[in-house]
Amino acid sequence: MDPDILLTLGLVAALLSVPSLVSAWSDRRRPWFALTLALAGGAAIGAALVMAPGRYDPAAIPDVVLATFARLLR
Repeated sequence: MDPDILLTLGLVAALLSVPSLVSAWSDRRRPWFALTLALAGGAAIGAALVMAPGRYDPAAIPDVVLATFARLLR
């Protein structure tokens, strides 16, 4: 799988885990889904970083995400 797609999916999963975490915290329940989603996102980001070492610096991540969305929509 393309590392750009893995990085994008990992970032989306990690960002989606935040509302689930807040919801579980406010309902005073355990955040199992948020934890699972965050771990899956972290694993995808880690796999992308291992597959393409040195390719992603923090300033280039928005460009990579936008290019990935553009490539998937074409």
